[in-house]
Amino acid sequence: MSFGGFRSLQLRLAVRLAILYVAAAAIAVGILAYQAYDTAGSLNDRELSLRAEDLARAMVVDSAGQPRLDLPSKLAAAYAAAPEDDLFAIRDANGRLIAASPAEFGERVSKWPPATDEASYFRLSGVDSEDFGSESYYGLSVALQTAAGPMWISVARTEGSDALIKSLLREFVFNAIWVSPLLMLATLGIGIFAIRNGLKPVREISRKAASIGPHATSVRLPEQNLPTEILPLVASINNALDRLDKGFAVQREFTANAAHELRTPLAIVTSALETMDGDGELKKLRTDVARMNRLVDQLLRVARLDAIALEFGTVDLNKVASSVVATMAPWAIAQRSKWPIAAAAFQRRIGRIFSNGSGAGRGRGMKAPAWASPSSAKS
Repeated sequence: MSFGGFRSLQLRLAVRLAILYVAAAAIAVGILAYQAYDTAGSLNDRELSLRAEDLARAMVVDSAGQPRLDLPSKLAAAYAAAPEDDLFAIRDANGRLIAASPAEFGERVSKWPPATDEASYFRLSGVDSEDFGSESYYGLSVALQTAAGPMWISVARTEGSDALIKSLLREFVFNAIWVSPLLMLATLGIGIFAIRNGLKPVREISRKAASIGPHATSVRLPEQNLPTEILPLVASINNALDRLDKGFAVQREFTANAAHELRTPLAIVTSALETMDGDGELKKLRTDVARMNRLVDQLLRVARLDAIALEFGTVDLNKVASSVVATMAPWAIAQRSKWPIAAAAFQRRIGRIFSNGSGAGRGRGMKAPAWASPSSAKS
């Protein structure tokens, strides 16, 4: 079964749990109903067998040596109270009718074949007579040994006599059907609560993972109190973070070492150029070496800053530019300097500075202006 429409893991698990519960409840109710009806039928058959045994114990031999039925007073009163509901007929081994209640049932049974030691069951329906009415009967015939010799005993009772049991069973099945949806909803709610509580460590790991970044490469996901199914995944992620952290460390170390190695020869070259006389190409060479020195200094600063956890926030570039201009303007006016640079080229260079500094902002959906793009900053 596909649950592609449910993106939540806990909802998927809760729905599957509810479906499993409904299926298990339906199977359990079906088995219970079947067992109940089967037990009711078995009780009915058992009751008929006990009645036949009671009649067999009541058989005696009279003074003339003939078999006779001598019912106890309570049993005789019970048969007399409901002659249309409880029937019996007793025949000897020759098929001769010894006793019957009512007589019409005895006449019908006298035409039946002999009974055997194993009970045989029968049904009588639509018996149209003054004594039977139109009731349906269920009974058995069995051969039993009595004090008067072997007897064929047939007993029957109206099929409506077990109506109470069947009515209770039907009510039980009906109640189980309408209660099942309520139990399913309760199970779904309890399942969502239990699963959500069980997935709490996963949510904590997600919050911890959100704090991992280039400025916090040493953070690791906790492996305590985790389900065994998730623990291997978390351990693998931590191992991957260890490898990434080592890679960042190697990169920072390489940058710092390269800057240090370049700083000494550049200082020597700078000192040598300062002692030389000349103009033109020498001045240009000094400018290039100064630019290389600034680049090496920037590499060293980057390597040092990468080893420090920095807190990033929103910066108002207008305020930063205004502050720099306010600080440098008096010095520039005092020097009375004139910078021979075209306005468009100056705008592109300033734009390149802001473009490089706001690269993270563009990664979040911010778009730099056309004049600040690196392609336009070649002047």
